[in-house]
Amino acid sequence: MPTPADAALLPLDAVERGFVLGVLLLGTTDDGDLTAPLLSPSRERCATALAAIGALPRADRVRVTSAMAREAMAAFPAGMETVNPEQLAAVLAGESPATLSLIARGAPRAVQAALAKATAAAHGSEAGLPEPDPALVAELQRAVLAPIAALPPRSDTTPERRALALLDGPLPALLAETTRLGAPALGRLLADAERDGLGTAELLLAVAQRLSPALGRVLLDAAVTRQRERTAAPSRPLLLSDTGRRGGP
Repeated sequence: MPTPADAALLPLDAVERGFVLGVLLLGTTDDGDLTAPLLSPSRERCATALAAIGALPRADRVRVTSAMAREAMAAFPAGMETVNPEQLAAVLAGESPATLSLIARGAPRAVQAALAKATAAAHGSEAGLPEPDPALVAELQRAVLAPIAALPPRSDTTPERRALALLDGPLPALLAETTRLGAPALGRLLADAERDGLGTAELLLAVAQRLSPALGRVLLDAAVTRQRERTAAPSRPLLLSDTGRRGGP
């Protein structure tokens, strides 16, 4: 069973977790004004997480902060093994064979399999070169793979946020949902559900990156269009029927 602090982090997407980590590193978890500029629902989620972590003893607070920092600074984006191989190949397109060989160093097995399709021409490209600094390799990996949207850690329970649930669950479940609703409808639905969250764009990108490039592009385009419609929609004028004809509000 997760601790109260861990449970408060579960509803957060990767960008919201980054915001919480920044506040923790500043040592200002008791400053409620830091979450005030955030739009709902990120404001409430981040405030709840910070309150739960701030209530911990110092040792536990350091443990949570350290774990989140390791996650944020990992050379490979969290959840990269779930990215569609074609999407990954598109991100790596144009990189030199030597760079691709370095990116493959230390990659998880599933990522190695995906990289093999994009790095077939890289074999032997490092012959005769000096052993690179591991820190520089990690920096290179982070830089090249930056377009991949990181996922929050997987949970033992199904997340309440639909986008997180689609990312947390098996790929067939996402494919079935995309087929059932259609990629455009699913993109619009997720955009409406996430509203003005801090990490909405990255979260929708992460969903799209689990699909084929063509299908992911359709989903993402529909989601972006829906978000723009919501942002540009003027407020509906107040009608007499809204307040009641007799008694007012």
